[in-house]
Amino acid sequence: MFERHPDVYPLLMANAVESLRWPRELLLDAKKPNTGHIVFKIHNSEIYFVLVVRMKHVKMCHVFVNSVTTRWGMNEKKFKKHLKKHKIVFKD
Repeated sequence: MFERHPDVYPLLMANAVESLRWPRELLLDAKKPNTGHIVFKIHNSEIYFVLVVRMKHVKMCHVFVNSVTTRWGMNEKKFKKHLKKHKIVFKD
């Protein structure tokens, strides 16, 4: 992530724990089963952060479950498009 988004990387890493504790929204991934998107907006910022999390399922025996697989930042316009693609299961 640092190589592709060096401008938002420090801000994202500084707020990663807080985003898991107090997410703005939780979305289910429309294409990948057992995958969720945790959405968080930094106070005094116009950037939304999305943490993509692979969730454990009873039938799954994969190594990468209940873990963050990727994260990225997006502006308001991209965030609204992102909301249209995925199902909201939690909203603060």
